[in-house]
Amino acid sequence: MLLRLFFIAMLMSSIVMAETITFNGRTGNILDLQTNVDLTEGSFTFREISGSASFIESNGNLNTASFDDDILGFNSDGTQVEFFATSGSFFNALDVRVGAISNGDFTFTGFRNGQQVASQNIAGVSPSNTLVNLAGFTNLDLLLVTAVDNAVPDGFFLPIIDDLQLQTVPEPTTYIALLLGMVFLIRRSKK
Repeated sequence: MLLRLFFIAMLMSSIVMAETITFNGRTGNILDLQTNVDLTEGSFTFREISGSASFIESNGNLNTASFDDDILGFNSDGTQVEFFATSGSFFNALDVRVGAISNGDFTFTGFRNGQQVASQNIAGVSPSNTLVNLAGFTNLDLLLVTAVDNAVPDGFFLPIIDDLQLQTVPEPTTYIALLLGMVFLIRRSKK
């Protein structure tokens, strides 16, 4: 009986585990994203929808020593990359590592059913690797990340993100099925 309850508890916790989008495993030092081409990592899909973004092999060069490996760089003001669950389910955005090789800010915007439900500006992210909590980014169907030039006149613009933590939200029917299964197991074990 206890073993069955333990199994059900483990199953329920695995349903809501967060995934980290690391952008790792790409080939080459710099690999440009193609506009409107879907890329998948784990159970999430992302794509560049405007501007210019690139995977950059970090490994301690380009003033990005504090980032673990590959990063996603935003090469121009107004570059936008969107993230969504491949299955089409809702998800929560938990946190992200941000930085910049030179300058640049970010705006993170969360959408549900086409309506904006959360927005957060992250300013002055040069040059360090900072973990930022994305408070209120729950039950989204789309996360839009926009790079914004913060008008530092150095002629170079490259804000970067890494380790974006996203968590799918199970459908209510999943919880109902688990609850019914648990009731069935408890009733069966009492007989």
